[in-house]
Amino acid sequence: TATGAALLANGRAAEATRRYREDLERFPDNVWSLAGVARSLAAEGREREAAAARAELQRRTAAAAVPIAAA
Repeated sequence: TATGAALLANGRAAEATRRYREDLERFPDNVWSLAGVARSLAAEGREREAAAARAELQRRTAAAAVPIAAA
């Protein structure tokens, strides 16, 4: 989401993570929000969780009917 990206760009990674996760609750198939979760978790220093989010993102983008470049 734009809000999550703005929060992350302003050094508010934990808030960005929450915003991206809220978006995923509403739109579970939103790979852009999943990519945002991965980036914001990494920015928080939560690398294990970020790696899991990146793996899920890779799995979902590989299965997409239309190619999606991972963020």
